[in-house]
Amino acid sequence: RRARGQVGFDNMAAETANFDGFSGKSTQPVAADHDRLLARHGPGIFGLRYQHRGLLGAGSTSEVFCVYDPLLRREIALKVMHTALLGDQGAADAFIEQAQIQAQLPHPNLSALYDLGILADGRPYFTLDLIRGRHLGDAVEALHARPANAGVQTMDDPPARRVISLFAQVCRAMGYAHARGVIHRNLKPENIMLGDPGEVRVVDWG
Repeated sequence: RRARGQVGFDNMAAETANFDGFSGKSTQPVAADHDRLLARHGPGIFGLRYQHRGLLGAGSTSEVFCVYDPLLRREIALKVMHTALLGDQGAADAFIEQAQIQAQLPHPNLSALYDLGILADGRPYFTLDLIRGRHLGDAVEALHARPANAGVQTMDDPPARRVISLFAQVCRAMGYAHARGVIHRNLKPENIMLGDPGEVRVVDWG
């Protein structure tokens, strides 16, 4: 549900606040200003600031690319609204609000947002930290695929305890978000990324 004081590009109706995979309220008013963002970033973001490195994935409303930021010399992820939704003001407002709400949730197990802008064709995008690795579902499948002679899988079994430890980090992240009035409506193993040893990130909030 849209928090009191939040507005989109054109003060869209409150019922459009619940969108694909993400719902929540912010602790601060959120204002999305298309013209201001476009003036700040200008056209051709991929060509001027970020270098395209490949498609990472796509959903029903957006695509995620790996891009290189030559100014900071690092690879990051760039999420952009689908071309098919171009001209859909409600979808654009929802996409931007997703980024603004998520940016207000600094937590080690949640993706950090770096930038929010508008592409030359009018689609909103935001950039965030890039997580490479497998997801929690892979870890669970690997645990259950262990040979029968590997021993009984209990909470005291080291591999099982590692998976439980990973899941505990997810619970802490969700508790942090819930305490701030934000829920993740698409939480599943495939949206829990495992990076470097011990690194857990809950992704795809919308």
